[in-house]
Amino acid sequence: MVCPPVFNNGALQAAIARDPGATVVTIKPSDVGDLGVDLGRGFERVGGSKLCPSMEDAPNLVQNLRSVQATYELDKASNTWQTITIFPAR
Repeated sequence: MVCPPVFNNGALQAAIARDPGATVVTIKPSDVGDLGVDLGRGFERVGGSKLCPSMEDAPNLVQNLRSVQATYELDKASNTWQTITIFPAR
């Protein structure tokens, strides 16, 4: 099985090994660790919940994100893992 280039010591291969029958895997920042560079910025929700947005305040800016979260899907036709999304994370 061919995988795209992976960051930080085979995080994708480790996620695949944890759930060998899965066709979609998510790599969390704890799997990747600190990559040692500033990858960007984002926003975090303050208060409330996704189900009750009226209880939320304006989001907080989060800078200097140094890890990533990524989701991959297995393309069964080519037997390769295709990127669904990758974004900076804490």
